[in-house]
Amino acid sequence: IDDIVVLAGQAASTTCAPSKPVNVLHIHGTVDDTVPFAVAAPSVATWAAYDQCGAKRDPGPALDLEVKLAGSETHTEATAGCPTGVAVDFWTIEGGSHIPSFGSGFEPAVWQWLTDHRRP
Repeated sequence: IDDIVVLAGQAASTTCAPSKPVNVLHIHGTVDDTVPFAVAAPSVATWAAYDQCGAKRDPGPALDLEVKLAGSETHTEATAGCPTGVAVDFWTIEGGSHIPSFGSGFEPAVWQWLTDHRRP
């Protein structure tokens, strides 16, 4: 596996030892009542550590992905200090629930992320 996209999940509580870095896009709503948002940032940090990235995340563009929320509700962040070709990104859906109502912009945004982080 070279890339994974996680929607409203969390890193496993068992020890993981990937044989190579895995690009991770973690997407999580702030009002998720099934997998609480509080587990999202630690999960991103766990993957960043597996991939030998830094702990700091740099903000990126805001996206309008959730049709039930007005404006560009999704804030993007990229983990800084990752090795070349490795990405651990965190997209926060402000006001988003466990199962968001994604609009037509969601699929192209995710596919673009996957395309941008493709392994050679």
